[in-house]
Amino acid sequence: MGQEINGGMWCDSCAKPVMGIRPTHGIRNTLSFLASPVTAGVSLAGVTSGSFICPSCGGPAISMEQRAKRESALLKQRYAGAWWLGRDVLRRKIRIMGSIYIGGLPEYVPGFSQRSGRILVFDRDGISFDSAQASFVIRWHLIRSIVIEDAKTSSDSLVESFNANRSRLSHSPRTAILVQTTEAERIVFATTQVRPRRVQAKLSAIIDQLDRNPPSDTAAQEGL
Repeated sequence: MGQEINGGMWCDSCAKPVMGIRPTHGIRNTLSFLASPVTAGVSLAGVTSGSFICPSCGGPAISMEQRAKRESALLKQRYAGAWWLGRDVLRRKIRIMGSIYIGGLPEYVPGFSQRSGRILVFDRDGISFDSAQASFVIRWHLIRSIVIEDAKTSSDSLVESFNANRSRLSHSPRTAILVQTTEAERIVFATTQVRPRRVQAKLSAIIDQLDRNPPSDTAAQEGL
């Protein structure tokens, strides 16, 4: 008798991360009964006795890994034949070592003291990056352009601010990678290990495809 709590889960009804709850033994029927009036019985449809539920609405809660796999499958189905699914462009993942996320997405911005070298990944799902605080993927259908610059001479305000405020103990960034999205967001990364010419060479096929296949007008409504 009790309940199991699992963090880092997702509720479709609430459209946000939640703490999943799985009732055990005698408490299961009580919790389901209490959740029913709030949800009118709708969100409990499909909830099995061994499933996690959302503590807010009582609806099903799934793991973030399950959600990522589901979204990936839906995106591949929706954009079947898109350039980023072609073997000639992204035969394998492109990894850029020693990368740092600088800014562009307020909810993910790490403090300067908490930054560390990570791997920036380019694959068929989009551009992904794992920070100390969060992970995110920028989907290809939302990306308008990618610009590669020398971090030392870049005129981008985020890069300039990063260079001005970085710790003396940190390695100086060599390359700035500016990702422009369909919603006019500028998401900026830097790498301390690879020079601009090498990054440009690695991403040349991707950048060429972005120039040839700009995102549609509806892409901005798809969400990151």
